Amino acid sequence: MPTKHYFTHDTFTLLRILHKEKSVDVYLANSDAFCGSVQDPFQDVFQEVAQKLPRSLKKLLITEKDVFCRTHDAQHILDFYWGAFTFRSGAFSGAKLFMWINHHMLQFGLCSGPVHKDKPWLQTQNNISIPKVSADEWLQDKRNNMEFSTTLTKDEVLSFKREQFVAFVVSTFEKIYTRLSIFDETTHTPRKNIHYPIKKCAADTHISYKKISMWLRAIRHKKHAIIYGPPGTGKTYLAERLAQVILNEKTGISTTVQFHSSYSYEDFIQGLRPQEDGSYRITNGTFLRFCEQAKQQDAPSVLIIDEINRAAIDRVFGELMYLLEYRDRSITLLSGETFSIPPQVHIIGTMNTADKSIAILDYALRRRFAFIPLYPDYSLIQKFSYDKKCNIKALTSTLQSLNNEISDQNFQIGTSFFLTADLADHIENIWRFQIEPYIEEYFFNELHRVERYRWNKICKKITQI
Repeated sequence: MPTKHYFTHDTFTLLRILHKEKSVDVYLANSDAFCGSVQDPFQDVFQEVAQKLPRSLKKLLITEKDVFCRTHDAQHILDFYWGAFTFRSGAFSGAKLFMWINHHMLQFGLCSGPVHKDKPWLQTQNNISIPKVSADEWLQDKRNNMEFSTTLTKDEVLSFKREQFVAFVVSTFEKIYTRLSIFDETTHTPRKNIHYPIKKCAADTHISYKKISMWLRAIRHKKHAIIYGPPGTGKTYLAERLAQVILNEKTGISTTVQFHSSYSYEDFIQGLRPQEDGSYRITNGTFLRFCEQAKQQDAPSVLIIDEINRAAIDRVFGELMYLLEYRDRSITLLSGETFSIPPQVHIIGTMNTADKSIAILDYALRRRFAFIPLYPDYSLIQKFSYDKKCNIKALTSTLQSLNNEISDQNFQIGTSFFLTADLADHIENIWRFQIEPYIEEYFFNELHRVERYRWNKICKKITQI
């Protein structure tokens, strides 16, 4: 039956004895107790950490051999115990994820200095504090004994239960690797985004420069925005282009996630997730992982949430609702960590009003976002460049007539269905298999209103040049 904690008061008592008198006689007199209270629990926790590391990180590490230190030889006794996983190759070759414990503290993290079994670098840390450095500095000069680490006092170590302690170590190793992995492995500098000015965005979206500028001001001011409108209006396309403008020539990052009915708080923020060995551990969700990467960049970053209203937003966001309104504050997560949204993070959501109108959204959610409307713009069909001729005027008038029949602008059909260069070759399939099923569903109890918009009724008008 495993004990409730890995380390006990006996662990630190034995290490204090060795710290006071580093002699072979003292060690041999306490060797059984040392193995039972220091060495064995340390190796147990480190091996369990190895099992629970994310596969993407574990495959880069040597975790099977030469992991732990030798406790003594004929010349000297160690008054601490350590273990380290070495990176196999690549930009982090020679770096190590380490953990060590002495009579008053435990420390774990990543170091770039050498680890020799007979002369561990960790001996120098008992009384010396190594200054923290940026990931970029660390990657550029591995000759220095640099580190990213977390230090726990004796009391903090003793307060952790077994599962909590392993989860904390694993999540710290994962965060450190995430922080370093966003740097280019060749140049060791953050990647820059392409030059994408507002003028280019306006040209690509066929939306006026003035309107794009106004929307960007709203996004930058509020930090959170939702582009809403009926299907086929290009909401996702616009969100991606606005994100490009925000990232313009800087080192920020952009990620897209799509919500759905099963999307949960655990997926987005943090929660207990099953592991390959059948156990569970606290794992960061999409948003926390994004923020961890974004805060390493001194530039705006954008998270795009596609179909944001497909999930139960209040449940998925949880305490994030508080932080969306109070950006300068923090919350305590399930893991016990303190979290706040980095100031450079922007959120752009897209919302299909055919699924849910903004009128029925929770007011608490509505006041936390800027809402950008995007309704059918028939001029886009006129401006688009097609490979073959098609009766664009007839198509436009037919679409306008159909949308007037629908009347509710939240359910009208957008123009992006028809913004394809080879429209003449695919217009029949688009209308039969995308437009007709949609209007059949909308007019499910008035199917007679659909009949005049069947393909066989409109095809001659649209295809006739």
